[in-house]
Amino acid sequence: MVQMVATNSKLDERAVRILTMATSRPSEECGEVLAACEGELPVALTAMLSGASPGASRRALAAGGGVRDAVQSLS
Repeated sequence: MVQMVATNSKLDERAVRILTMATSRPSEECGEVLAACEGELPVALTAMLSGASPGASRRALAAGGGVRDAVQSLS
C-alpha cells in the first residue's frame, strides 16, 4: 500500500494514517508533509524517515529500489 498516491479525501486520510503509523508522528505533521509531497505516499514516507526534502526523496526513489533503499541512500 506504500505505492499509493492520494487523489481524493478518502485516500488522503488513509495515507495520513499510514504515515502516522509508520513514523509515530502526529497526524497533522503527516498531513502537512503529504501535501508538500503532492500526495505521493512513498515520497512523504521517505522524506519523513530520512529528514530529506520532497525533491531529494523523489530523486532517491527514482534511482531505484523502494522506500527502504531511498532512506538508506539519504541517511
